[in-house]
Amino acid sequence: MLSRRDEATKNYEKAVKLNWNSPQALNNWGLALQELSVIVPAREKQNIVRTAISKFRAAIRLQFDFHRAIYNLGTVLVCLEVTGS
Repeated sequence: MLSRRDEATKNYEKAVKLNWNSPQALNNWGLALQELSVIVPAREKQNIVRTAISKFRAAIRLQFDFHRAIYNLGTVLVCLEVTGS
């Protein structure tokens, strides 16, 4: 059975496939992955965080002034620096 966060990440993946040029969908997918990274085993965390980073960067590439995605990218990068993951 999928957790609600797992389900959310899968739904964002579907949304992006349907509307591949939506920076909002990419940003939200990155947020769901970032939240998921908090509850997964340590061995899975790094891969999930890197995927979240790629979603935030993709959103920024589509809309360079998407401040929320820029902020979210910054927070995940700071967390990586602080935790050393």
